[in-house]
Amino acid sequence: MADEPGGGYRVTFKDPVVGVPLHLVYEQAPVTAQGGVPSCDRAFNFVRRRRRRCCLTIVSPVQKHREGNKFQRFTGGPAPVHKLGHFGMCVTDFAAAYRFYTTRFNFASSDVVYDDTDTSGDMTTFLHLGRGDELVDHHCFFFEGPVRHVHHASYETYDVDTQPLGHDGLCSKGYEDCRGVRRHLMGSQIFDHWFDPSRFVLEHYVDGDLVNRQGTTRLL
Repeated sequence: MADEPGGGYRVTFKDPVVGVPLHLVYEQAPVTAQGGVPSCDRAFNFVRRRRRRCCLTIVSPVQKHREGNKFQRFTGGPAPVHKLGHFGMCVTDFAAAYRFYTTRFNFASSDVVYDDTDTSGDMTTFLHLGRGDELVDHHCFFFEGPVRHVHHASYETYDVDTQPLGHDGLCSKGYEDCRGVRRHLMGSQIFDHWFDPSRFVLEHYVDGDLVNRQGTTRLL
């Protein structure tokens, strides 16, 4: 991958269930953020979960953390992307795909969604990368059945200001909003889905759950 961003090495194989090509990449160097990384020191009326990692702070109208007589004004524009956060696809054989990805890769289920009255095999799983006690994103990969297609790709942005500013910027350029800014149940990310010109769905998200091996797989 000498001509690719970050270089490194790549092994390509086909998913054995639906036949889509997948790439395993290693020794890829991180790319320096253009224009620098946005500051994480902006004041909020709540303590952000991403900044405090594993601390959830109760917020109420009488608990405000902003300094008096200090004002914040924001400039619109594209939402800077921190990373490709997760990718999802739909498979024709959920059980075979689950067995393949959880036995040959270091994926572990955070949530499994099922309907015990439905025999069609239409199930969903959200997989995180198992790294022991290290806290990782609730999911970096998910799939569901039973129809074969690519679901969407999702990019993590920086905070709850950056995300809606990017939303307004895309609206101003005439792009088609898919679902609006809402919050997921599985993973609890605040999400913003959009159609690209080919009708593929892309997502900006912020503030997702974190998990490690001390957690358990939830059946929903």
